[in-house]
Amino acid sequence: MDPVVVPALVATGFVVFGGLRWYFGREQRLKRRLRSLPVQPIAETPEGKDVRVAGRLAYVDGNAPLTAPISGRPCAAWRVVVEEMRGGGGNNNSKRKWVAVVTESEARDFLLEDSTGRARVDGTLVELVLDFDSRGSTGVFRDASPQLKDFLFWRGIATEGLVFNKNMRYREGILEAGEKVTVAGSGRWENDPSQRAGGYREVGRILRVGAMEGGELLATDDPKAST
Repeated sequence: MDPVVVPALVATGFVVFGGLRWYFGREQRLKRRLRSLPVQPIAETPEGKDVRVAGRLAYVDGNAPLTAPISGRPCAAWRVVVEEMRGGGGNNNSKRKWVAVVTESEARDFLLEDSTGRARVDGTLVELVLDFDSRGSTGVFRDASPQLKDFLFWRGIATEGLVFNKNMRYREGILEAGEKVTVAGSGRWENDPSQRAGGYREVGRILRVGAMEGGELLATDDPKAST
């Protein structure tokens, strides 16, 4: 075989492998699941059907129930991934790779509002697909922030080795008030005494969004997910 062809085939193999890994990765798989469902205005969402709804996020009682652990931002949900560079002793950098040491998220119930109505999303069940808009890293001469150190300390992970800082990186995403959020789940309608319908005696309704038949409840701030 032509000696020029072999490296080209190897490079092509790496590209194909990387593409497949990306396509079948968690975030793309969940986004495809979201986009597979029909988009419904909140007020037109049928009872007990798996649907996709989108709206502006609002906090249930007007106050943010959570604080993102590293950036300190008020939010209704957060997701953090921390990775450490490992492997490849000595000068063998080819075997070094990023390894996830923490993948964690937390969420509370939140509201979605569009021009037609309101929905309340069950935060205890939701699986998050977020834009990681807060990032940082550590290195030999780059210390971890106090917030990152504290976050990892309570999970039994140090940011320092025997002598130098570890080579680490993190990314954090949140769902916050006013943000456009898309949710895939199954809804049921309930009376909402805080809202009034057409008449004085008429009580408004709110859509309670929970898990779909397969147990999934997905939420994302990806703007493409709402179309």
